[in-house]
Amino acid sequence: MKKVFLIYYEQMENLIIEYCISLYNKFINVEIINYSKNKNIEYNDNNIYIYFGLAYTNFHFINKNNVFIINLEQLSINGLHSQYNFLQSLIDFSKKYSNIKIFDYSLANIKILENYGIVSNYLPYQVNKNEIYNYKKIFDYVLCCSFNERKNYIYNSLTKYFNNHIFIGKPCKYGKDRDDILFSSKVLVNIHHRENDYTILEEIRIIRCILNKVIVISEKSDNHELFPLSKYIIFSKYEDIIETTINVLHNYNIFYEQIFKDFNIEYIDSLLNNYLIMNLDKNILINSLYEKIKI
Repeated sequence: MKKVFLIYYEQMENLIIEYCISLYNKFINVEIINYSKNKNIEYNDNNIYIYFGLAYTNFHFINKNNVFIINLEQLSINGLHSQYNFLQSLIDFSKKYSNIKIFDYSLANIKILENYGIVSNYLPYQVNKNEIYNYKKIFDYVLCCSFNERKNYIYNSLTKYFNNHIFIGKPCKYGKDRDDILFSSKVLVNIHHRENDYTILEEIRIIRCILNKVIVISEKSDNHELFPLSKYIIFSKYEDIIETTINVLHNYNIFYEQIFKDFNIEYIDSLLNNYLIMNLDKNILINSLYEKIKI
């Protein structure tokens, strides 16, 4: 039987471990490997090797068609504000390792790669019922991750109207500590790091919030309409985020009912699992039955 190896670099663990586990639960025969602690991976043509991330890593890649890499970076980043140009790194990688297939967590990223003649397949975050907590919503709103002037302005402006709020990032939290806050919030306010940069929707974080029935108010993102669960998100221009959030929270029950009235976890599970069926060998999947559904 084919075995799937999900391989990550320790520096990325806090950022990707839930994503890794969500995929792990979908495979029949699978093992997670921390590459930082186990670099002696024996390659077998009968198995499948999926690497998480390209940046910051020292993976040793074998240029074979049973090796995959999942891009975890926003390809809208132009490199002007960062020492890393993730798009160019991925372009160079695809030329050097032409046999390795590329996956991505974002359909908007895939759209960007198409412009450079690079084929990439969608591997979205999967439903993991073990992290659906049904928490009571005790916080009005939450902002998550890196702190900067754009996010600080929104956060502080909203504090004038609401008392129960939190910014995850001062200090940064991961795992259950982060999730207990995120999933106990009525609203996640999603703001891009910069106005014309980092403009890809952070699907991994947002899918997890939607599954826990957190209302997501997001700054408009590149090709966000491609996101399969976009119907569960309220998109807004940056300058309208404050007004939008105030309106949603003042009318929370109405918006909650509108957004989640047709919410069906089994339906969403099938929808996201379909992408695995389309892009991976069906024989390695627990559920390999493609369901013709549309959301």
